[in-house]
Amino acid sequence: MKKICIGLVMASVVGCAQGPTKEEHMRLQRRLAELEKSTSATNSKQTLLYNQLIDSYGAMDRKVNEMDAITKIVDTTVKRLEDRLAKSPAPEKGAEGTLPNESTALANIPGQVASVLRGLKSRTMTVEEAALKLKNIALESTPLLTEQLTKPLGDRAYRNTIESLLSNLPLEAIQKPVTDLLALPGMVRMSAARIIRNHADRNLSATLEEYLKSPDEDFRLVIGEALVASKNPAGVPVLVASLQSKEYSNRVIAIDLLRKLNGGEDYGYRASKSEEENTSAMEKWDTWRDGAGKELFTSK
Repeated sequence: MKKICIGLVMASVVGCAQGPTKEEHMRLQRRLAELEKSTSATNSKQTLLYNQLIDSYGAMDRKVNEMDAITKIVDTTVKRLEDRLAKSPAPEKGAEGTLPNESTALANIPGQVASVLRGLKSRTMTVEEAALKLKNIALESTPLLTEQLTKPLGDRAYRNTIESLLSNLPLEAIQKPVTDLLALPGMVRMSAARIIRNHADRNLSATLEEYLKSPDEDFRLVIGEALVASKNPAGVPVLVASLQSKEYSNRVIAIDLLRKLNGGEDYGYRASKSEEENTSAMEKWDTWRDGAGKELFTSK
C-alpha cells in the first residue's frame, strides 16, 4: 500500500515538473506578440502626434517672428524719417507763429504710411482703401512703400499686398522708386517688374529692356509678360524663348500668354511635350515671332 502511494506522489511530482503544455506555450507566444504589436502601434501614434505638434509649433513660431520682423521694419522706417525731419532746419513760421500747412503735412506722412502698412498687414484695410488714403501724398509715400520690398519679407501675401498698392498709385509717383528696385537682386526686382506690368505703361516698360539678357530665367519671363502687357513688342521674343525653358511652369505661362497674343492659335505646342516633340511647333512660333509677332504692337 505504501509503494502505491509513493508511486502516485512521484507521478504527480513528475507531471508538475513538465510545466505548461505546447498549446499553452504557443498561446502565450501569440498573446505576447499581440501585446508587442499593440504597444508598437501606440508608440508610433504618439510619435506621429508629437512630431505634428512640433511642426505646428514651429510654423506658428516662424509666423510670429515674420510678423514681428515686419512690425520692426515699419517702426524703424517711421523712426528714421521722424529723426530726419527733426534734424531738418526749422521752417519759417507763419504770421501767427504756426508752421505752414505744407510742412505740417510733410511731418505727418511717416505716421500716415505706418498706419496704412499696419492696416494692410493686419488685413483690416483693403488695397483700395490704402491707395485712397495715400493718393494725395503718393509722391512722398512711395519711397517708404518700395523700401518695404527691399526687406527680407517672409510673408509672401504681405509682399503681394505692397505690390498691389504700388500698382494702384499714380504712375508719376511710382516711376523712379520702382525703377530703382530693378537693380536689386532676387524677389525685389521681380516685384518691380510685376508692378510695371500692372501699370501697363509702354514708356515705363522700356526700363525693363536693359534686363532682357539677365541669366535669371524666371526674371526674364516676368519681364516678357510685363512688356507685352504694356504693348511693347520687345517682350515677344522673350516669351517665345521661354517655350524652351527647362521649367514646366515657365513653359505653361509662356504658351498661355502667346496663345492669347496669337488669337488662340498655339501651333500644336504642348508644354508637357519634350523639346524634340515640339520641334515643328517651335519652328512655327519662330516664324510668327519674326513676322506677325514683330508687328503686333506697332500700330498701338
